[in-house]
Amino acid sequence: MLHLRFDKEDWQWQDAFAKSEMSLASWEKPVYHRLQSFFDPSIDQFSFQTSGSTGKAKTISIHRKQIVASAQASLAFFKLTPGQRVLLCLSTERIGGCMLLYRAILGKLEVIVKEPRRSVHCETPVDFTSLVPLQFHTLRENNPEHFKQLGTILLGGSSIDQDTESFIQTLDNKVYQSFGMTETVSHIALRKVGYESAYTCLPNVSVGKGDQDELLIHALSITGQEVLKTQDVASLINDKQFIWKGRLDFIINSGGVKICPEEVEASCAQHITEPHIVSSLPDKALGSVVVLCIELSDERSLDRIQQVLDAIDFPKYHRPRKVLRIPEIPRLDNGKINRLAVKEFLQ
Repeated sequence: MLHLRFDKEDWQWQDAFAKSEMSLASWEKPVYHRLQSFFDPSIDQFSFQTSGSTGKAKTISIHRKQIVASAQASLAFFKLTPGQRVLLCLSTERIGGCMLLYRAILGKLEVIVKEPRRSVHCETPVDFTSLVPLQFHTLRENNPEHFKQLGTILLGGSSIDQDTESFIQTLDNKVYQSFGMTETVSHIALRKVGYESAYTCLPNVSVGKGDQDELLIHALSITGQEVLKTQDVASLINDKQFIWKGRLDFIINSGGVKICPEEVEASCAQHITEPHIVSSLPDKALGSVVVLCIELSDERSLDRIQQVLDAIDFPKYHRPRKVLRIPEIPRLDNGKINRLAVKEFLQ
C-alpha cells in the first residue's frame, strides 16, 4: 500500500516509496513512473494505450493541458476538496487509474494506493474511489460490508446489468457510471446508477449527433479537437444529456433493421441470470440474424433458455434466432466483453 498526501506543501512524491525504483513491486512501478512524469515540468505529452475493445489497442499521446482540464471538470462535478481521501485500486497504466491519481494531485487529495486486484480491501474509510464492474461484483459477493468504507463510487470500464442497478439502490453510497474513453481523457459524462438513465456531461462538455446517430463530443479543452466523432450510438435529450444505446462497431443489420446488441442483452438480462452476450450470424434472407451466446453447464439448459426468450416481447428481428452455449464469455483485461473474440468463436 502507498499513502500519498498531496495536500502537504512540503511533501515530495518520492517519500511514498520506501524502496528504490529497482526493487519496487511490479504494480508500484507504473505509479512511480506516472508521478515522476507529472512532477517533471519539462514533460507535456503523456502516453496511454487504448483498451482494444473494438479493435487492436493503440498508443495515443495526451497533452498535459488536456489532463488538467479533464481533472478540473471531474473534481468540480464530484465536489472533491483538498484533504479528502480517495482509494486508487486501478492500474495507472490505463487512463482510468492514472487520471484518478492526477486528479488527486491537482485537487490536493489524500490517496490510498492499493495493488490493482479483482478483490478490493479498504481498511480506511475514503470519500471516493473508482472501480471496474468486476471489482464491484467481487466486493458484492465476498465483502459487501466494505461498501460502507468507500464513499462515492465511480464505475467504469463496461456496462452493468439490471440486477446490479437494483443492488446499488440498496446502498448508502452514491454510485456513478462513467462514459468516456482514452481519447476523452477518461470520462466526459456520468449518470447516477439506479436513479438516472441518462448521462450528464461534465462542465465545459456538450454533445451532438451524427448522420448514423453516433455521438459527437464537443470538449476542445479535454479532447484537443473541435468535434470528436465516436462509435457510440446515443439518443440525445439535449446538448448536455444523452442515453447510451450501443456501439456502431457491433450494430446488427437484420432485414434492414439496425439492432444494438447491448439493447437486446439488457432485455434478456431481466429474465436470464447466466452470463450472456448477443452477437450475429450470416443469413441468406435477412443478411444477419441475432444469436444469444450464454454460459451454461450443459446442453439441456438450452431448451429452458429458449422458453424464457419466447416469453419476452422483443421488437421486430430483435429476438435471438439461436441460443448457443459458450464455455466462458471472453473479456479484456479491463473487464469489458471482448465482442471480437465472440465473433471469432462463432465463425
